[in-house]
Amino acid sequence: PTSISSRFIPMAHIRGEREFTPSNKLPLLESRTIDILEQNVDTNSPPATSIPRTSSLSAHAWMQSILAQRDILMWCVYWFTANLIITFYNKHVLSSLNVSPLVNTFVHMSCTFVGCAIVQKGVFPKLTRDEFARIVLYAFIFALNIVWCQYAIKLTTLSLNQVCRAMTPLFQATFSYLIANQIHSFYTLLPLLPVCCGVAMTVRSELNLGRIALVIALSSVVVSALKGVLSMKILQQDLKSKLQEYSFLVLVTPLAAMWTLVLECLFWFFYETQSAAEDDSMHMQQEDKEHRVRWDMQLWLLLLLGGVMAFGVNVASIGTVKRTSATSMGVMANSKQAITIFGSMVFAEKDWTVLKLVGVVITLFGASWYSYRKEMERKQKHGMPAQK
Repeated sequence: PTSISSRFIPMAHIRGEREFTPSNKLPLLESRTIDILEQNVDTNSPPATSIPRTSSLSAHAWMQSILAQRDILMWCVYWFTANLIITFYNKHVLSSLNVSPLVNTFVHMSCTFVGCAIVQKGVFPKLTRDEFARIVLYAFIFALNIVWCQYAIKLTTLSLNQVCRAMTPLFQATFSYLIANQIHSFYTLLPLLPVCCGVAMTVRSELNLGRIALVIALSSVVVSALKGVLSMKILQQDLKSKLQEYSFLVLVTPLAAMWTLVLECLFWFFYETQSAAEDDSMHMQQEDKEHRVRWDMQLWLLLLLGGVMAFGVNVASIGTVKRTSATSMGVMANSKQAITIFGSMVFAEKDWTVLKLVGVVITLFGASWYSYRKEMERKQKHGMPAQK
């Protein structure tokens, strides 16, 4: 049979879609591609009908189809690089420079809003009062998700943070059932069992992990899953005809920035209350000294650079999802997660154990297995033959 690389096949034909033209509406983003620190991507692309069954799901054919088109390859590299860079950037800014996750989130939201406003040319979507109130409440979950995820990055190692985030589909399935009444099959959820086992082994192997850090790391996954389900409900059901990618972000990001200021006030009040209850004043003075940040021009420029990168990650997600399929995004997301985990273990963590390595491998295996089975279920739902 003729190989895919020997002839040009438009990606839209591969997925059974129309080719993109300026007059077509942009396809809606899946909920988990909108979050700046989200690692797994799942879209609802139409089934492929132009590729033979023996080659449509193989890794070799997938790679050939990507290499055959420079535009798709460029966007994939862009997405992969942008997500890797901003992950390690956030870890450096939050842990090494001790910047508050609230401040970092506010800068990210502000820069993303400016970028989306430029793309939208200052045009805001028109919503009713009830719809806008729904977006305001959603923006709170959106902001809380990013703040909480950045606190998890600050207090734990990158490898543990990425391993914990592999549990996101488990909580998403729970919230999907409670909020959207969507039932997931046992066939799809079975791979999450080794994911949970791998996370438990990784957590057990962490030598310097405190209880508060563990609670924040796990709760950030829960909040991320809730945000993902709500995003899907808004973009694919409630406001599908009124909101697209940039119009959605141009509404949510300024509201999320304002909610970040509210969270800053709440956290400050909580910190002051806890400080007043402390008896050892010398201990508190030493703690304040350790947590003091030197705000100079260099730090502000670094934060501004992070804000630009945050907007770039959103652009990369929009452009890549628009040009590739769910299989391609799943492969890239799992690869990015694996590189982040092993890169962190090799270059930043000197005390990792064999138990942690085994836990990481089991978690990545479960995550890849879950992505594969979810793709098979999606293709069967659209009437495509599944690979045996």
